[in-house]
Amino acid sequence: ERQDHFCREYAQSYEKKTLRPVLGPESLPVDYVHKGMVQTGGVTIRPMQSRHIGKAGRTTDHRSYVIAGTECVWFLGDASPLQFQNTAVEPKPHVLIVPYAYVTTSVGWQVVEQLSPHTLVIVHMPLRNDDPAGLWDLVDRNLAGREGLRILIPELGETVEA
Repeated sequence: ERQDHFCREYAQSYEKKTLRPVLGPESLPVDYVHKGMVQTGGVTIRPMQSRHIGKAGRTTDHRSYVIAGTECVWFLGDASPLQFQNTAVEPKPHVLIVPYAYVTTSVGWQVVEQLSPHTLVIVHMPLRNDDPAGLWDLVDRNLAGREGLRILIPELGETVEA
């Protein structure tokens, strides 16, 4: 059984091999994933129910993660920016990791500005030289003139230090 971005068998194998918990969506059987908060080495990882528009435009069960230690990181995964529009959310992240929809749409930028992170990491971007949808042009246009916000755009498989 596969969900939009989750493979139960891989999660089980990963957890067994690494002894690290896999945090997953509510709809998965409890014996396959951890659904609550996990604390390890002074860091707390809290799954946050969120909404993702998955295959065929259907809303898909999804989790975003708030990772808090000395600083706070929000990993929004593929969470739709619409769910955070004009909503007070806490805690405010130092680092916000978002898919490109937060940078290519006006609603997405409103959410980024509302959360006011120090660093923005934009994921799921295609290579600049292989971008038939023109996402890089939209990102470049929306990033122009943004002062005071550190922006990182890693390539697939690249590690970033935020």
